[in-house]
Amino acid sequence: MTKFLIVANVKQNPLPKYDFAVPENVEVAVAPQTPEISLVPPNFIRAAQNVDNNAQELKNLGVKYCLVGHSYYRNNFGETNETVQKKVEELKAVGITSIICARNFAEIPEALRLGSGLAQGDLTVMFEPEEAISTNGQYHPESPEKILEILTNWRAKLPNARFLYGGSVNPDFDFSSLVTSHYSLVTGLVVGHACLNPDEFLAIINQCASLKS
Repeated sequence: MTKFLIVANVKQNPLPKYDFAVPENVEVAVAPQTPEISLVPPNFIRAAQNVDNNAQELKNLGVKYCLVGHSYYRNNFGETNETVQKKVEELKAVGITSIICARNFAEIPEALRLGSGLAQGDLTVMFEPEEAISTNGQYHPESPEKILEILTNWRAKLPNARFLYGGSVNPDFDFSSLVTSHYSLVTGLVVGHACLNPDEFLAIINQCASLKS
C-alpha cells in the first residue's frame, strides 16, 4: 500500500534542522537546494527541487522524488511544458519519480497526459493553484471543497495518476477532508513556507499520520 507522502520544499532557503522521528504510516521527503541534499537526515527521504544538471547526479545522491515544473521555475526561468516533459523522461530513465507541479490542468504536458514516454500509472501531479501560493509568509490556501472538486475532474481524465496538493499548507489549514478523501484522491502534500519551521512541519506530519492511522 502506498504511504501518504509529505514533501518539504525548502526552496532557496537553508536546510532546516529536522531532528524528529517520522511516523511509520507516512512517508516524508525533504527537497533542499541540490548542494544540501546529502545533508538530509537519514530518517527522511531525499528529494530534489528540480533537475538542473543531470538526473544521474541526483540518483547518485540518493534522490527518490524530484519536483518538476514548479511555478518558481516557470516564472523565473521560462520553463515550459516541453521542458517539463523532457525532465520527467530523464528522471524516469534513472528511476526517480517526478512530481509534476501544476497550477492548472494545462500545465500537465499533453504528451504525458496521453501516456507518451510515461505510463499514467507513473504520473504524479502536485496541484498548486496560483492564488493559493503563500507570499511573504502569508497563507491563503484554497478551500478543501474546491481542491477536491478540481482533482475529481482531473482524476476523470487521468484515472491512474497520483495526486498531491500544495499551496499554503500549514498547521492551521483544515486538510482533514483532503487526507481522508474518498478513494484516496489526495495521497500527499507538498509543504513550502511552513516546512522552514520544524515545529510547524512536524505538526503537519503528525496531523496527517493521525488521519491515516
